[in-house]
Amino acid sequence: MSLALYQALKQSLTWPRPFDHAAQEAAYQLRHAELFLMDRRVAILMAINIWLVFFVWDYYFFFQHPEIYSHAILQRIQGIRLLGLGLLISGALASWRDSFQVGHVANRWMLVIVGGSAALVLAMIALIPPPINYQFTYFGLLLIAVFLYGALGVPAKPAMLLGVAIFAGMVLVEIGWGTHNEYFVNAAFYFVCIWFIGSSIAVRLENSERANFLAMARLELANHELQQANEQVEKQRQQAVMERLRADAERARAEQQAQQTLIEKSRAEQAMAETLSQREQLIRAMGDVAEERNRFVRAAYHDTMQPLAAIGAFAFAAGKQLEAGDSGKAQAQIGQIS
Repeated sequence: MSLALYQALKQSLTWPRPFDHAAQEAAYQLRHAELFLMDRRVAILMAINIWLVFFVWDYYFFFQHPEIYSHAILQRIQGIRLLGLGLLISGALASWRDSFQVGHVANRWMLVIVGGSAALVLAMIALIPPPINYQFTYFGLLLIAVFLYGALGVPAKPAMLLGVAIFAGMVLVEIGWGTHNEYFVNAAFYFVCIWFIGSSIAVRLENSERANFLAMARLELANHELQQANEQVEKQRQQAVMERLRADAERARAEQQAQQTLIEKSRAEQAMAETLSQREQLIRAMGDVAEERNRFVRAAYHDTMQPLAAIGAFAFAAGKQLEAGDSGKAQAQIGQIS
């Protein structure tokens, strides 16, 4: 049980280590500065307003406790207030510059504002006589601690060390100017409690923020890999679509060629059919011509042979008449031929 408590206490007061890679640490600091940018601006403006309220507060105590506050003390305190106001205004102006979005620049300004304000409050505690200093002015340190471990977003390590430095300043002021009474003990106790609680909260917040940063980095890496995979898939899909389009184009071209071939074949068959038809017509025409010629030849032969046969018959008869010695009849037969 005691070991578990010790481990929990150690974990609560052990500030996170920076990332091993400088680029990763720089990216985290940049993200941290962007995350707390508006919170820091608002916190600085709130601190300016609170600081101005304490101007009136000082005059109130001056009139309420004339036996403690003198004009010299009031003038010194007002001078310290003016220094603090100038510091806060400088920080507010710096927070609206582009350089304030850089992690180490913003952290440095936060430490300067908190450390400078704490030093000025400690100076006022040293100037104001006890017990008024711890009864009223000391609460300025508590407010500074609240800002340190709250909206300013100071990293855990410098916040814890700065809290230790402020407490050391309280001890030095008490040793040099205090009365070593119960007011300081109470103030120290409250400040240590706030430091412990604030430090543990700062440690846990930074650990959580760093873990969230790593998770976001892994998520971004996974998204990047997924995007690359999607791009690769999309590229492959586009290639497949292009190949399919080329295949469709080739198939369409082949179908067109086949159709063209069929058309040419049909034309060739049609031309052949026409040629055969013309040939058949020519053959029929030639047959008709040959038949007509044969008829002509037969007719001519008949027309030629009939007279010749008649002539031959008359000649044969004339020859017979001549052989019979009848030349008159033979002459008559020959006369019929003509």
